[in-house]
Amino acid sequence: MAYKARASRVRKEKRSPFSAPGTLQEMIRARDDLTRRTGHYCGIERLDLKESDPLKFERYAASILATLIAARETSKYVAASPGARELGELVFTLLTPEGDPAVMSYGLAIHLSVKNFFIRAMAERDFETNPGIREGDIFASNDPLVGGTHAADVFTFLPIFHEGRIIAWASGLNHITDVGVWGGSMTAYSPDTFSDGFLFPPMKVGENYQYYSWWLHMWQRRTRGSTYQVLDEKMRLAGCLMIQRRVQDIIEEFGGEYFERGLRETIEEARRVVQRAVKTMTVPGRYRTQSFRPIDYRQTPLLLPYAPKYTLMHTAVENRITPEGKVVLDVTGTSRTGFHSFNTYFGAPIALSAVLMMNHFSHQTRVNSGMMLQFDAVVPKGCYMNPGHPDASTSTFAHVTTIIASQNQSVARSFFARGYVEEAGGADGTWALMQGMGTFANGVGFGFGNMELLGVLSSGAFAYKDGETALWAPYNQKCDMGNAEEWEYACPTLYYIGRRSLTDYCGHGKWRGGLGRNPTWVILDPHFLAMNRVGPNPAATTHVSLGISGGYPAPGTIDVTVHGTNMRERIARGEPYPRDIIEIEQFLADGRLQAREVKVWRGETPPIEMKDGDLFSQAGAASGGWGDPIEREVALVENDVRRAYVSPKAALEVYGVILRRENGEWVADAAATEEERRAIRRRRRERSIPFQQWWEKERVRVQNRDFIDVVKARHEEALSLDGHKDEFAGFWQLDGR
Repeated sequence: MAYKARASRVRKEKRSPFSAPGTLQEMIRARDDLTRRTGHYCGIERLDLKESDPLKFERYAASILATLIAARETSKYVAASPGARELGELVFTLLTPEGDPAVMSYGLAIHLSVKNFFIRAMAERDFETNPGIREGDIFASNDPLVGGTHAADVFTFLPIFHEGRIIAWASGLNHITDVGVWGGSMTAYSPDTFSDGFLFPPMKVGENYQYYSWWLHMWQRRTRGSTYQVLDEKMRLAGCLMIQRRVQDIIEEFGGEYFERGLRETIEEARRVVQRAVKTMTVPGRYRTQSFRPIDYRQTPLLLPYAPKYTLMHTAVENRITPEGKVVLDVTGTSRTGFHSFNTYFGAPIALSAVLMMNHFSHQTRVNSGMMLQFDAVVPKGCYMNPGHPDASTSTFAHVTTIIASQNQSVARSFFARGYVEEAGGADGTWALMQGMGTFANGVGFGFGNMELLGVLSSGAFAYKDGETALWAPYNQKCDMGNAEEWEYACPTLYYIGRRSLTDYCGHGKWRGGLGRNPTWVILDPHFLAMNRVGPNPAATTHVSLGISGGYPAPGTIDVTVHGTNMRERIARGEPYPRDIIEIEQFLADGRLQAREVKVWRGETPPIEMKDGDLFSQAGAASGGWGDPIEREVALVENDVRRAYVSPKAALEVYGVILRRENGEWVADAAATEEERRAIRRRRRERSIPFQQWWEKERVRVQNRDFIDVVKARHEEALSLDGHKDEFAGFWQLDGR
């Protein structure tokens, strides 16, 4: 099908009655005004198309959804990266002319709610005049300052024209392999935006449905393994072109006015679905959760002279549920922005909150921006999610992702309180990303990111059942960890020697969270290779501060590197080798594995040089538990031990279950277990104190500022921002608030 590009502003004499007249910026303002005044998207108080002919409307909406899914499933084979092709770290969306996502494929849905920020930015910068918005033009951005999450998430936008004006936008997004930073697609050691890698604001990168040659050369010049990035660009454009061509067919079948009105009705319909679900399933109120992580730059003092050497980062999350069916995220009390890689801009908490609204309240297949009309956010200026200046580093979209778990806990408690026990479950999976960079013997550089512990996580425990291992990802309905063989070609010189779930690596409870996984690699014949990790919470802290109803929260991620080993010799002799962190410890203890140096990394790592025969083992993707562990059925603990989900030691120390060996099997001693659990409860009572006594003792500490340095600095940060001081002083009854 031939396409002829033609210039056009959004303005046109003859317009659909459902579109605000004028420029793109004027249309956005009109939409905002109508929605604000009426409480309905674009002032749509009646779903006329759906109510007049429901079957026709369903056929129309299903056609668009099928188009987006087909675009995703077909275009991904253009890509070379396992992240796009296997994990499905991509998503396609059809937007209204104003940029509101109306229909979305499955996939990396976390970014649904921020795409309109990019269209708004183009409108505010008068792209219609310069550089112009024409049929066949291609636009792209990955800038968190505008609305994205971090540099590795790249957006492509293609305007769709009908009768000389924009009637919609096709958009594709995926997580790319490398952005030219120290580490790969994310770096934990960037103090400001000037070391964030290849960041670019909204810009025109092609016309006549073709990329400018300079644009593809930019990827080749600024990233390692640039073939992946170039093919990802072509993948996103291929999907957008498929959407555009099919949209023209849908318009021909249903008409331009029906098509445009239909997009808006799907958004208003989604708003109503979410509003009804929130009002029906939750208990209004304030729900709070906290998460912490250390940032340790002490090992890189010369590289980052003005960055803090060691600090504690805090994400304070309050979810407010209103009687009117609205959810409000308030992060007042969160740490200030700083000279580190873990800052974000306003788009990140909005994107993460879309996960909550989609997974828990959007009970339909047409997930779109309408659900976010029932959401609001309070993000104080100066906190790390709203720096207030354009220079903050946003490379590592990591710690902020604990918002997913915090919000999920809030809603799980609310569902449980309302009686929806089957819906009350945790979602605090601790993702991790292993990355590397290096050079081949011929001097050519490469970079990679293995996303298997990001692609799929374990599910958290529910109020009535255990979580499951490697089951889901809250931000991607079509999740996958990818094939080992695919990752091995994408990550040069790394070879899997283990890919297992890890014993005891979960949030324990009456109902246990799904086990985390522990991929392990041996490095063979590298010329030069440096590896590192990033993730939301290292092993120094749990994923969030508290579990649910007495359950343990998900444990943080951990990495182990083993240097100067005898792995080559063991492989040559056909001898066993360690497959996970536990076996590495066992092999080292009994001498089967020899090593010059072993390092356990409980936080972010700098790039670690890896040589022939070295091991890199990473554990992550665990989830949290529900309920008091000593209330867990003894038979379930016994079964967990037999299946190596839980060790006999954890069975005793965490669950209070005493086991013995009979005929080679672990068997629980019911009578001894009951006595042990009574003893645990007795010890708890003996060391517990009344709340008032605890509060009075802690109040003295607060008055005297009797905290370790990093905690004292954290309090000072939070109290320096708007909104937190009064509540803090009120709770502790401090003078001079």
